[in-house]
Amino acid sequence: MTDHPSPTGVRRIDRYCDELLLALRMKDVPGPRIGSVLAEVRAHLVDSGEEPEAAFGPPEEYAAALAAPAPRRSRAARLHEARSGAACLLGVVWLLEGAVSLATGTDARLGPIPLGAAVLAGAGAPWLLEQLVSRSRGRMALGLAVFVVAGAAWGGLDLLVDDAVGLTVHPAVAAGLGLSTLVAGTLAIDRTIDVVVMPFDSPADVDAKRRRSGILLTALLWTPLLLLMAVVVVMAVLLGSAG
Repeated sequence: MTDHPSPTGVRRIDRYCDELLLALRMKDVPGPRIGSVLAEVRAHLVDSGEEPEAAFGPPEEYAAALAAPAPRRSRAARLHEARSGAACLLGVVWLLEGAVSLATGTDARLGPIPLGAAVLAGAGAPWLLEQLVSRSRGRMALGLAVFVVAGAAWGGLDLLVDDAVGLTVHPAVAAGLGLSTLVAGTLAIDRTIDVVVMPFDSPADVDAKRRRSGILLTALLWTPLLLLMAVVVVMAVLLGSAG
């Protein structure tokens, strides 16, 4: 057994474990298994004094060696994931519609196209995300193309169909409906977070990690949405003033 690692050695171990954690996450390794692996790696490196890559190899390769084929998710899990994603997307659309209508002094329109698009997007979101984060340029290009085409089709159908058959409501109704739907979808996603569980974590520690992860995920989800909403509202006001 060697002496306690130097500050430089501790930083190397921390950096390796961080990269390994990310690599294992990308391989869909469950949180408890990730925690066990990280604890074993850190203990070995502290006791042996070896360099991380000399002991275990590059993080991506070690993660690939540890990752078992991902078990097929249950139908209930897939449905929950699709419902959560659809609720978030539909909530954003309705909230944005209400915000723009409030800013421009017009009535809000709630039509069938956003509802259908949200359901399809919720079901296809896992596949699309997998393509967009892939290291394969071909898969990334395919995911981006599907995203652009779907967005264009959604916008076109929204103009052609929803303006003709959409329900006219007060902007506050659309905004309130969108906000409540978005909150429900976000909470549903938060409850399914798979946190990294270390061997020495107590149930209280796990609950605290899940709460922190939920807060972080909510912030990451809402911050860009609110910024996008602000940009769209400002543009709508400027275009209305110019018209």
